Amino acid sequence: MLREWALSKLESVKDIPRVLMVDSLHLLSEADGSIHSFARENNFTVIVAATNLAFRELYERVIADPETQKLLIIDRAPFRRRTQLLEMKAPPPFYPDLLVQIPEAARIDLDLRQFLIEITGDPHWHQEVNDPRYARLILRNLDAVLRTHGNLRTADRTRFTDHDVKTIVAFAALGVADAAFKKGLKSEEYWKICLLGHLAFEELKSLAPEITKPIIDELGKAPDPFCWFTQHDPEIIIRAFYISVIISQHIEEHWGLLLANIDPVLGPFNTIKKEILRDSAPRLIRMDPEQAQKDLEAVEQSISKEALHLLLIDQMKILEPAGFEAVIEKEKYSTLVRSLALLLALDNLLSSHPAHPEHARIADLLFPKTDGGEKYFADSRVSIPWSHLKEAYRLAGKIQILKDELNNALKTLKVLKTDQLSFKYFCELWNEKKINRLEYFLSAFERLIYSADLLPRQKDKLPSVFENALVNIRQRIRTITDDVHRQIDDLNRRFQEMVVKQYPIWIAEKSDVILTSQFLKRCLKPYWDLQKERAALFIFDGMRYEIWEELLRPMLEERMEILADLFASSLLPSEPHITRK
Repeated sequence: MLREWALSKLESVKDIPRVLMVDSLHLLSEADGSIHSFARENNFTVIVAATNLAFRELYERVIADPETQKLLIIDRAPFRRRTQLLEMKAPPPFYPDLLVQIPEAARIDLDLRQFLIEITGDPHWHQEVNDPRYARLILRNLDAVLRTHGNLRTADRTRFTDHDVKTIVAFAALGVADAAFKKGLKSEEYWKICLLGHLAFEELKSLAPEITKPIIDELGKAPDPFCWFTQHDPEIIIRAFYISVIISQHIEEHWGLLLANIDPVLGPFNTIKKEILRDSAPRLIRMDPEQAQKDLEAVEQSISKEALHLLLIDQMKILEPAGFEAVIEKEKYSTLVRSLALLLALDNLLSSHPAHPEHARIADLLFPKTDGGEKYFADSRVSIPWSHLKEAYRLAGKIQILKDELNNALKTLKVLKTDQLSFKYFCELWNEKKINRLEYFLSAFERLIYSADLLPRQKDKLPSVFENALVNIRQRIRTITDDVHRQIDDLNRRFQEMVVKQYPIWIAEKSDVILTSQFLKRCLKPYWDLQKERAALFIFDGMRYEIWEELLRPMLEERMEILADLFASSLLPSEPHITRK
């Protein structure tokens, strides 16, 4: 609105060769390029200056240029520097020689009061709005100021006292514009003032004490934690509030007593009712998610190593399967807390005796089969360790399932004679039961745990149990990888036995196994009518089957229909490790 208003002023004088615009209150941002766009379109050369030295240097250079035809001067000297010459401050631009060239109509003073009069159609705005202290708050909250003014006109069509001006500015700056000129404050307005607008509130205490005093009196009568804001540092109260929110999710009774153990400064603020925490935290986040994110980050950083041990290990029993599963399920706000819980869950999942019921529940929580599940604020917070841990947990789950498939397959193979083995059996085992993914998933998992950030803060700022868990995970995956490779070697040996026994039949084309030398005859010609159809043949030479199935096949299936999936072997399957893959 301000930009359009200023441009409309310039539009009316665009044919005058010398134009002066005074912007003492900095109503227009220096980063806004609209004025310069206007100047280019109308052949103006622009000079922007806040001190006389800068102005004179630019002015002399511009007028010395014979191509300069039209000149637009933007004087940004602050109002105080213009009215009071201070020894330690550079003087404002001084241009009596230029003023004689500028007609009155081309001297534009960007006056905030005039803007408010024109935009609202209300001539009663006070000169006080041009006070830099008020102007700063008005510009920062312009939309809210206009809404608050609308409330005044709803309450009274003509009244506009000094007190009304301060009320408009104060309520707009505090983020409660809709509550101005109404009776009493609602709980939502308390939150906006105390937790979102506390910095503006401190500024307003000196600027408009007669406005803030009734609000302070109202807050003094309010329940915890609102009443605390009248006497205590808002930062401490906000910390107490969010730590209480986190703790109360996991501890049913006496959770407030833990505040003093976490930080003695927080001890007096342990009486917030659980219902207020449960209802207010989501509402507060909806009001300003960005501020809530900053507040929660500051709170998480403030929790010491000892406090984390007390909360997570002693109280939430996070070392036990039921404990880490409950924390992952209940934690809605803190990425720190739930990342540490997932780290211990991952450690347990890779152990020799994982807690299967708890892990089934965690898998449902982390990877729901439908998208309709409830989303928490923690889900919207960016956390690289959480993302890495979640992916590592997904891979670990797949590795465990496929490892069990491999174990079962080897048990079956132990009791089967070579004559009972078939090419189809190995194809189904490798591809349909997806044992071929094991090495792929193991490789991806190892890259994660050795190169990615899995700890949500530096290890020396965490209880040692979490660093130990990461060490355990790395040791365990090395053991699993070695075991899997040994088992795959056993699988390869049985496959090779089968090849040696059945290869003569394959060569004679008396089996379902297709060799590459038989491709044209047995694969291509039965599906291609040479007379009626054109064909495109794609050959992926040396591509592992799981890469095809994970990456390429889904893309091709979007545009093609699969008529048949034919398993085949190389003409010389002398290296089963390569052949099957």
